[in-house]
Amino acid sequence: ELHLADRQRDRSANKEVNPGADVEDKDKDGKAGDDKEDEADEEADQYEAAVSTLYEMLGYGVPAEDLAKFATRVATVRNWFGTERGQALLMLARRLSVKRDDGDAIGGPMGGGDE
Repeated sequence: ELHLADRQRDRSANKEVNPGADVEDKDKDGKAGDDKEDEADEEADQYEAAVSTLYEMLGYGVPAEDLAKFATRVATVRNWFGTERGQALLMLARRLSVKRDDGDAIGGPMGGGDE
């Protein structure tokens, strides 16, 4: 949630700095902008926040099983489970776990921690 809030705050700040003075009603619903584009941006923010959280969990040495549970829970809650985005999140959790187990990642048994 923290990573998601950061991304939304950054997006809001960017809109304030670069307001679309000539933004047209792209989807003809009476509001400036495109609602589908806004939804896509929000979904992208949610995905990036989940990815950031996975990396943070990895850095703290969270077990592989918990990384997988987190990725599964996020994919289920966001209705991404059968989508490319959901599968990518699950694969990332798996890859991070394998990298750490092989000692290639921060927080791994042979990773570049403070030893």
